[in-house]
Amino acid sequence: MAFAKEGKGHIRLNGQPLTLVEPSIMRVKTLEPLLLVKPEHYEGLDIRMRVQGGGQSAQIYAIRQALSKAIVAFAQKCEYFLLLGRSLFLFWSGRQ
Repeated sequence: MAFAKEGKGHIRLNGQPLTLVEPSIMRVKTLEPLLLVKPEHYEGLDIRMRVQGGGQSAQIYAIRQALSKAIVAFAQKCEYFLLLGRSLFLFWSGRQ
């Protein structure tokens, strides 16, 4: 679950900065949504995320999806920028 609001550009996961995600090799996966959009589009956002349960890989993909959805939702709400294509960085799982 992720919450986005106007702020100073802090992105936190379970109360810690996103840059502290371990293992470090999976950190790149969590940062993918940020790498696809220009920094000025999310610099003014404070995003808080919470994740629990499941395995490590499942949590990483959940973080990635929550971050993507938060950026898209905030962009649509405030009309700050046009996205090149939502399908570029949204991951959909058919499992229900």
